[in-house]
Amino acid sequence: MDISLRYRRTVIGPLWITLTLAATIASVGTVYAALFKQDVTSFLPPFAVGLIVWTLIATTLQEGSNIFVASGRLIKAVPAPICLKMRPIVSSSQITS
Repeated sequence: MDISLRYRRTVIGPLWITLTLAATIASVGTVYAALFKQDVTSFLPPFAVGLIVWTLIATTLQEGSNIFVASGRLIKAVPAPICLKMRPIVSSSQITS
């Protein structure tokens, strides 16, 4: 639901995240391969995996810290384990990354 609300006014919706990451991998990977004098076909796959993993970690940490600010009242009002309140943010960052 968070993803659909975030991209409700765009034409391609959540696919925008994937397209942006793919464009970043293609452009930066090609430039780095040329700078390091590497073959693009051997440089791009490990670079892509590393960037995807890094994006997953960074997004999870960033949105995971924002959940406490956004859900402050809910955390104080509802007696439930904190891990249940964090599950939607973690799962949405895993889907988008």
